Amino acid sequence: MLSRLKKLHLGRIVPVTVVVILGASAVAAGATPAARVSAGQHGVTPSLVASVNGDSTAGTCGSSGATGTFTLVGGKRRVILTVDVTSTTTFTDSADATPSFLDVCVASRVKALGALASGTLTATSVTVVPPRPVQADGIVTSVNGVPTAGTCGVSGATGTFTLVGGRHQVILSVDVTSTTTFTDSADAAPSFLDVCVASRIKALGALASGTLTATSVTVVPPGNAGNGGKGGHRHHGHGRR
Repeated sequence: MLSRLKKLHLGRIVPVTVVVILGASAVAAGATPAARVSAGQHGVTPSLVASVNGDSTAGTCGSSGATGTFTLVGGKRRVILTVDVTSTTTFTDSADATPSFLDVCVASRVKALGALASGTLTATSVTVVPPRPVQADGIVTSVNGVPTAGTCGVSGATGTFTLVGGRHQVILSVDVTSTTTFTDSADAAPSFLDVCVASRIKALGALASGTLTATSVTVVPPGNAGNGGKGGHRHHGHGRR
């Protein structure tokens, strides 16, 4: 079980997509819908943002309503394309009701459409691609930084917990947000309170920089924990009244 988490962490979590530029000729070949690429325009498949306005620091984003540039990378972290954002560039982001350049951040994945010249794409439109969901399965080693046995989260609160893989190596930090949902067959009203040190957890969410922002968390009953469930989840000591 835990070896699967380690494998996921090392080999499948952060895919790097090669930048592919689709020109007008690609339309005739059926490589991209005609509605997406017109004559004189080029499309870029979902690719990782390497820098925004020259800054490659993790978490750096553009500014809403502003112009600027960002770069895209393919395999082997090689910068392949610079994208110019102009005052007429439009943005799409399913996670933002009013998308803008602010949604383009280092390590995010985007698609872009525009005019290509001398290695620079002047974007008419930019689409932010939602992160691929990642599932992690492991034993909780700390909750909100506390590794003491019996320590649990707080119902209705945000926070973090860590999961451990084989040989007691912490391999993942999980963020609980105000929108994280919980499932626990032993609790009619599950919450972060059910996540305790030594319990086994399955978490699903978006992974970035070694942290999984959980959209859902499932507490695995001790009887289903297998080798990783020794000393697993117990409701005693949660402080329920």
